[in-house]
Amino acid sequence: MVAVQGHCLAAGLELALLADIVVAGESARFAQVERRIGTTTLLGGAQRLAERAGPARARQIIFDGDNYTAQQFADWNIINHVHSGCVERNQSGPECVSGYCRP
Repeated sequence: MVAVQGHCLAAGLELALLADIVVAGESARFAQVERRIGTTTLLGGAQRLAERAGPARARQIIFDGDNYTAQQFADWNIINHVHSGCVERNQSGPECVSGYCRP
């Protein structure tokens, strides 16, 4: 399980995609910026994006290098949930996602 707040770019996004469950705060922004610097994804990010969002959407995210909101990624089934309460309550990632875990 991964909790994302703030910017999640390049390898950070690839690491987040390794998780089974991704929860993001409303302020989170996602992007595959490798194209901007002339490299490629290294940790299987392209394959994982295609598995979650489909090949056409994965190509769009990788080729354009734009920033996307957490809600857009949730709508495209790339992340599991957008959590609005974490930032307002000043909770860290573990506190924010603790409601998803059962003892």
